[in-house]
Amino acid sequence: MKYLRLLRLQDQYIQFGTAFAAGLYLNIRDWRIFYWAISSTCISITAFMVNELTDRKDVDIYSWNAIHIGKDVKFNNLVLTFIFVTLSLTGFYIAYLINLFWWGLTMYIIGLSYSLKPIRLKGKFILDILSQLAVWLIIPFLAPISLYTDLITTAPFILIFALIYWSICFPYQLADFTADLKSGIRPTHVVLGMRNSLIFGAILAILGIYFYFKLNIYLNYPWSIVFLALTCYLLYLYIKWLGLNKIANQIKSMQKDILIIKPLTQLLVPYLLVWYLI
Repeated sequence: MKYLRLLRLQDQYIQFGTAFAAGLYLNIRDWRIFYWAISSTCISITAFMVNELTDRKDVDIYSWNAIHIGKDVKFNNLVLTFIFVTLSLTGFYIAYLINLFWWGLTMYIIGLSYSLKPIRLKGKFILDILSQLAVWLIIPFLAPISLYTDLITTAPFILIFALIYWSICFPYQLADFTADLKSGIRPTHVVLGMRNSLIFGAILAILGIYFYFKLNIYLNYPWSIVFLALTCYLLYLYIKWLGLNKIANQIKSMQKDILIIKPLTQLLVPYLLVWYLI
């Protein structure tokens, strides 16, 4: 059970769904999309493994989220190595078979660098956000698209969805604000402070919504409307959190709201799959 918890399987839906979003964007049905979803998920799991094993020594000691592995849990290094190497090689092999090896390798390096010391992008201003966007949105989306068309044509779409994606995901970081502060790392939200971070998240949501309509994304990609609705909901939450006068109250409210947000985001994967198959 502890090894399964280490894989964070319940969080392996973002890059999986993003791969199918790329297929919807291209309006194609190709088995390589499915293979890439599996490959990127194997690579993502290795990043989560390293994150869990690293963060449990500092950040997760103070984390509110019971999903994390405790610092006192013992692991067999041979078992850890076997799981890690097997997932890494599986991800690379599948990516190689569909001519996406270099995309997979880039995702792998950035994903591990997010947690591994001394690099640990997780604790570096702005780089923490950019690395997460790269690993769980940009690379999983652009990789399959690179097989079919010029990537420059996708720039407006991916930029809009980067705004939308981070406005939705940012509260997960903010909910650990106190834990990050106590651990001594300096991610973007700690550098900005809670209030400025909430304003930043709200601005991202507003920009995402504005450009979504400005570029008529809803007309060309009607499957994306659900992301617009979720972003509007997050904008409401940012305003609500900003109205609370204490960080402790903001964090408590945020943690409660995340219990609603996360299941909603997980439902996006079957939603995208249905669109992909019809």
